[in-house]
Amino acid sequence: MKLKAIRLLIFATAVVLLVACGGDAEPISSPTPYPTYTPYPTSTPVPIVEKIVTVQPTSTSAPTRTPEPPAPTAELTATATLTPLPTDTSTPYPSSTPPAATPSPTQTTVPTVQPFVEWSNETGEWTASSTPPECGLLEEMSLHDCVSVFEFGVGYGSILQCFHGGDTAIAGIDIDEIMVQATRKRLDRLDMASSIHHGDFFDAALLDSLGKFSVCLLMNILHHTDPRALISRASRMLTPDGRIGICHWRDDIDTPRGPPMAVRIGLDRAERLVSSEGLALLASGNSVSSPYHYYLVARMTVA
Repeated sequence: MKLKAIRLLIFATAVVLLVACGGDAEPISSPTPYPTYTPYPTSTPVPIVEKIVTVQPTSTSAPTRTPEPPAPTAELTATATLTPLPTDTSTPYPSSTPPAATPSPTQTTVPTVQPFVEWSNETGEWTASSTPPECGLLEEMSLHDCVSVFEFGVGYGSILQCFHGGDTAIAGIDIDEIMVQATRKRLDRLDMASSIHHGDFFDAALLDSLGKFSVCLLMNILHHTDPRALISRASRMLTPDGRIGICHWRDDIDTPRGPPMAVRIGLDRAERLVSSEGLALLASGNSVSSPYHYYLVARMTVA
């Protein structure tokens, strides 16, 4: 390409010189050489006249070249020979609804069996019961028939359900909102009027607004907080001559469930705690209907 450009430049220069000389100019009779031009890097002189004579005018446009298709590579060949994956013919998962999970005592499932239900660790389900262990325990404590009852820590309502069929005014409190809702639903299904509150055991403003009760229950909760402070708080909610009922896991035997032994409040200690709060001990002992528990009943002394 560079050589063609030089030839065209020389041809154009010769034409300009011929025009400048006019029609009277004598024709060139012999190839008189022009001053030589030494191209880089060749040192041999190139006669300009010879270049003019030998230049053959050609088209200024470069010939069109049709590009050849690239040779197929291994990658292209491999791509071209790919075949689709076979259709998945495996059996899909069954479209039927999976079975419901087995409820546990910590789930929010509210049993629908009436009038009484209890949780069985052996069968892993709620079962009907004519006399749940909790109800038998209340009978041992002689607290199943009272004017009014307030329970600290209602849980799922397994204790309060035992007052079904009587005229006892029922109330309670729990710090767990889920348990509060579960207890309300359970008692509603038993057509039991109740006043179950969500709050702290030591919320004085709330508890004082609820009034006085003939029985206050502390069932399996002494290990959750300061036991003496809790007994004191419960005693302030009793009517004159009211009673306090305490139940807790025994610490003298191994039990299949319950809190660690290190945090359990034993019967001897519970008796000392109620006495220190000015309560008169009425009854205490290991339960027959619920053998992993002990019970204690004390009365508010009238000044």
